[in-house]
Amino acid sequence: MRRVAMWCALAAFLAGMPLISARPAAASSLVVTSERLTVASSSVTVPKSTVAVSQVAAGGVVNEARTSTATLTGGTATASGTVTFTLFPGGSCTGTPVSPGAQDVLVTGAAGHSYVSPARTPTSAGPYSWSASYSGDTNNLAASNCTPITVTPPAQATVVVSQVAAGGVVNAVRTSTATLSGGTAGATGTLTFQLFLGGTCSGTQMGTTESLAVSGAAGHSYVSAGRTPTSAGTYSWLASYGGDANNLGDTDCKVITITAAVVTVSQVAAGGAPNTARTTTATLTGGTVGATGTLTFQLFPGVNCTGTQVGSTDTVTVSGAVNHQYTSAARTPTTAGSYSWQVAYSGDSNNLGDTDCTVITVANSTVLHVSAITFVSSANQGNFWNATIQIEVRDGNDILVGTVTVTGSWAPTILASSRSNCGSVTTGSGTCTVASGTGSNGFGNAEPTQTWTVSTLSRSGYTYDSTANTVSSITVTKP
Repeated sequence: MRRVAMWCALAAFLAGMPLISARPAAASSLVVTSERLTVASSSVTVPKSTVAVSQVAAGGVVNEARTSTATLTGGTATASGTVTFTLFPGGSCTGTPVSPGAQDVLVTGAAGHSYVSPARTPTSAGPYSWSASYSGDTNNLAASNCTPITVTPPAQATVVVSQVAAGGVVNAVRTSTATLSGGTAGATGTLTFQLFLGGTCSGTQMGTTESLAVSGAAGHSYVSAGRTPTSAGTYSWLASYGGDANNLGDTDCKVITITAAVVTVSQVAAGGAPNTARTTTATLTGGTVGATGTLTFQLFPGVNCTGTQVGSTDTVTVSGAVNHQYTSAARTPTTAGSYSWQVAYSGDSNNLGDTDCTVITVANSTVLHVSAITFVSSANQGNFWNATIQIEVRDGNDILVGTVTVTGSWAPTILASSRSNCGSVTTGSGTCTVASGTGSNGFGNAEPTQTWTVSTLSRSGYTYDSTANTVSSITVTKP
């Protein structure tokens, strides 16, 4: 540069001075001729400085922000222009850049100056490449650099699956609750539940596999749908988390025990009079629909279901224990007193056995009541009409009682006394018939309805309890 400047100054100086030339004239003289020297001016091109771009850019983990640092070596200390940074998928700085694309950084010098790119966030693992392009300026040449980096998947968090699952009885719905501890709050993926026969979480499965969408680990809990074991034994719940990009999968096997159903035996058994056949009806509750086994019935004197039984033991085959009912064969106590029915269920593999002892009282009843009054017939007889009814009498054991005098009356009009009394009940039949009479002993046609009402029942050694009557009157209509 200094030589160029000196030549320019010399040319300018010489342009205004005469040119002196010497030539030999004669042997003894020198002739000097003066002429002006003209120097033609011309432009001089100065070469640009060469700039080299280098980058320092590290890889990293998916979804982490990354930057690149570009250094301009060579060039002038006052270099200007821009460095354009672009992050591309792949290792060749081509293709569609990572959003938001290229971005410029102003240059304030080359000769070792460094510039940091804006951050970019790769969203998937794989190779990437940073392009750093220096634009150049009047004194510095443009330059670029492509630097590859590698983005790796994130380190997966460890997830632990644990279950809380209780056993129970057969035919009861069971569930399991799985908790994912560790892992990330935003964990995704699926959690599957399976219930197996046996304690190894393998083999025969109860029902089908259930899949739940995971919406977080780090202490999140998930509840399975219900399963209903139908037989007693050992079962096992398998809960399996499949993991995701950020969380490792895990499984847990939880063993539960299903026990036989608790069966309750209850009875409905009534007392009665001596020499009257009695039965009992047993109901099984709480067991399974398909319960098997046997029921045995026994009737004992006394209240403790012990001693010498009345009759013999009878056995009934069980075909279900969900409110199923079974009736014993009849027994006939011959003397008054307390008796007790014992019913024993044997149980089966899925149902526990049970027994029940129910006390009844066998006694002669001395209390009478009307159990029924029924219409028999009616007929027209000229200016009169008549009607016939039947009365049924029973004791406190609900047994028909004979030789009872039944007294009652017709209303509203009484034309003959025979209408008010039917006399003695036929012995042993427990019924009597009341007729209104015939002809003028019947009802007049002006009496379209008549009501007969019982007033007393009488028999030696018995009392009449009107409050125990099933019915106390009957109304008949003129035919």
